[in-house]
Amino acid sequence: MATVIYFSRIGENLIHGEKQFLLKGNTAQVGEKIAQKLQVPAYEIKPIVDFPLSYDEAVIQAKMERDKQSFPEYQAFPTELRIDKHLFLGFPNWCGSFPRVIASVLTRELGTGTVIHPFCTHEGSGMGNSMKELQRLCPASIVKEGLPIRGSRIEKSELAITHWLTHYYWNQ
Repeated sequence: MATVIYFSRIGENLIHGEKQFLLKGNTAQVGEKIAQKLQVPAYEIKPIVDFPLSYDEAVIQAKMERDKQSFPEYQAFPTELRIDKHLFLGFPNWCGSFPRVIASVLTRELGTGTVIHPFCTHEGSGMGNSMKELQRLCPASIVKEGLPIRGSRIEKSELAITHWLTHYYWNQ
């Protein structure tokens, strides 16, 4: 059984180098597409302290959390959420890696032997250092090849998602 969890942020985001206000975050959109293709529910990671809607202020908070290597608190997942063997883990690439709330979830929720299928949204930096950091943070898990998708190309991501799922999940 597979589980899809993701962290995403609404508010100002960079799209083609310009700030645009998003009512639904890019990573949420990708996470929902993956969950639909897998026919499983998607669960959003919600920090206790929300990120600011302002892009510049969100970057300041993300850098502060990264520099302090913090483990931000997050709202409890619904009781029906179980991370079984395959975890599809989504996040935006911030400051070269995943937001620190992802580290919080992984250190508290992940079991031994979980296969992590990471996906991220970005605006030019791909997966950044997130693959190395996931492997370091989750040594008892198997981290599969990640799927980076430009936030500005979410509407055209169906083929990339299907190809990634076919290559790294369905054909195991």
